[in-house]
Amino acid sequence: EYVNEVLSGEGGDELFAGYHYLKRLPPEELEDELIDITKRLHNTALQRVDRSASAHGTVAHVCFLDPEVVDYAFRIPAEYKIRDNVEKWILRVAFNDMLPEQVLNRKKSKFWEGAGVGELMSDYADSTIKDGDFRRERILKNGWIINSKEELFYYRIFRDQFGELENLSWMGRTKRISAME
Repeated sequence: EYVNEVLSGEGGDELFAGYHYLKRLPPEELEDELIDITKRLHNTALQRVDRSASAHGTVAHVCFLDPEVVDYAFRIPAEYKIRDNVEKWILRVAFNDMLPEQVLNRKKSKFWEGAGVGELMSDYADSTIKDGDFRRERILKNGWIINSKEELFYYRIFRDQFGELENLSWMGRTKRISAME
């Protein structure tokens, strides 16, 4: 009747190369990138998991981030994490006989897609932010580039709450938003 604990897959993409952009990196850079994005989880995904679970009176266990799992994952060579252009290759092989095909090889979906609000905020931002305002405001003082009106919409909320900050290095950003892409 009531669920008070859940399992979360957070950390799996970071440890086992589950993001599309990682396919472009050579193995020697991939390992460093995986360490880097894992170290930043506390600024992004783990806050979301903690807040979502707490809002519903549940505890979320992030099993992939158990220290022993993290240690083991970082000892696995990069070429086993992406093979034949397939992300998380080693996980798929490891669970091949335990998971149905539609789960094992399903298309990756972003967190917000499951909530059914995929284009709601984007459409709202597109309708309320003028093209000229977007062009004027999209390059921040620290050099970060805002890629869409939706990002500008969220940044304006942030700026209204915290002011214009010179150093935003502490703020979690996904690779899609940062200068990498």
